[in-house]
Amino acid sequence: MNGSLETPERRADRPPDAAAVASSVREARRRLVASQGIVRAILGAVFFIAFAAVRAAMPYKTEMHMQAVMLLVVAFIALVILLPPVVSRLRRNRGVTLVGEAEGQAVRFFSRSGVVAVLALAGVGVAVLLALVMVDLDRRGVAAERIDRLDTLVALVCTAALVALYVVRSVRLGMWEDVLMAAGVVLAGLLFALLRHRVRVEIIAMIAAHAAFASGLALHFRWREYLRRAPKEVTP
Repeated sequence: MNGSLETPERRADRPPDAAAVASSVREARRRLVASQGIVRAILGAVFFIAFAAVRAAMPYKTEMHMQAVMLLVVAFIALVILLPPVVSRLRRNRGVTLVGEAEGQAVRFFSRSGVVAVLALAGVGVAVLLALVMVDLDRRGVAAERIDRLDTLVALVCTAALVALYVVRSVRLGMWEDVLMAAGVVLAGLLFALLRHRVRVEIIAMIAAHAAFASGLALHFRWREYLRRAPKEVTP
């Protein structure tokens, strides 16, 4: 009978259950996504207000208007890269970050100031390069129809890539908030690709920003629920 008893040592020697490991990894990823909801909500609110101000204050398609739109796009790319590690670091200092070990290592890696600076500069550089290419094509006398087709192709490809990212992650993690974000991206992307000459760019951007704010706020509520259910530290 003694031989049938399972000691702690024997339990430790058993290989981990694959289903349990997969479930733990999935839950860690869900918590990581939820913990970044506030970042998405902040970006959505800030850029909704920024594009609304541009819409109200500037005539459409003037040189100043185009420069303001490009500046906002560059600022958006920089903040998408810079804001998540800042929020993660602040939360980690307060001891409320809910991530798994692998995700925690990734957050620590991307929280290094040098890595973040390089990523931000790379993202801004890509945006500026694309803008310069478009300006150069126009100055070289390339037919407006060809530039327009290139804009449409880039918009459709980027829209498809982002929607696929959000939908796949939503299915894998079971988080409906990403479906809401994907819907906003689809609407904004299709409007820009097909109707940008009839709908102001700011209105299109405000649609995407609204979806980002709504889905980010919902994710933040989910993260707050994780915090509420987390075991409290017992102090002597």
